[in-house]
Amino acid sequence: MSSAVPTPSLEPYLRARAVNPSLIPSRPPRTARHHVQTTTTSDDPDFLDFLRGLLQLAFAPVIVPLRVIHQTLTSALSFNLALKLAMLGLLTIFSAVFSVMAVGVFWYAWGRGSPVQVEGWLQYGSRAYRTPYSLIPLPVDRFLEDVKYDVHVEMELVRPARGAEEMGNFMLSLELRSNRNADLVIFSAAQPSLPPPSLPASVLSATFSPTMILPPIFASPAQGNVVPLSKELIQGITPKPTLGGETAGSVFVSIGREDSFSDAVDGGPQCNVQPRELAPALTPAPAAPPSSA
Repeated sequence: MSSAVPTPSLEPYLRARAVNPSLIPSRPPRTARHHVQTTTTSDDPDFLDFLRGLLQLAFAPVIVPLRVIHQTLTSALSFNLALKLAMLGLLTIFSAVFSVMAVGVFWYAWGRGSPVQVEGWLQYGSRAYRTPYSLIPLPVDRFLEDVKYDVHVEMELVRPARGAEEMGNFMLSLELRSNRNADLVIFSAAQPSLPPPSLPASVLSATFSPTMILPPIFASPAQGNVVPLSKELIQGITPKPTLGGETAGSVFVSIGREDSFSDAVDGGPQCNVQPRELAPALTPAPAAPPSSA
């Protein structure tokens, strides 16, 4: 048989304590705990502000210009200025393009509409041609293909000493000859013309005039004796066709009356004509309206 072990009881102690309070143990004095909180320098706000200011000072040469640029770009004045500059740039580009197109159109129109002018001198005394004539080569490369031209002849005539009624009229003939064969005539035309009237004799012409002592640069005695003559002989010809046809390579011009040489023989009277400058011009003809049959 096992005997139960009695458990200690606190009742006697509690009774004795209640009778004699001195048995109650006194508590030791509590000492105040001072918790010293140590912080590292990395968590100090003053130190962080110092580092931040130091970094800002170090990067000031970069940050300040960027800040100024940002403020400038985001301001209303900058936006208006940028908008105006963009509009000015667009207007400049459009103006440049328009100017280039205008110059191109002008040169194209001028190239298609520019006259082709050639000059020559009348010569006489040939056995083949009794009247004064001139054979002038044409610049074929300046003619546009399939473009119609008008032929004008401008001459300088010497004012005759006799009247136009006594001399009668004369013929102005023109022939456009082939570029490959100079004897092949492609176009020809002739028009009669009257010589310019002679100057009336006056007392002033016989007497002394102050202009007689002036140099030719100021007054030329032959200036009044030269009369310009302009004739339009041919209209709407194509000197350079692409599909068939001959290309005009030279122009033959003659002036005078062949019947005046009918009685002339070797050693007989000849026509006394002074050579003058001849300038035939070929200008593009305007487009003719379509004709109805």
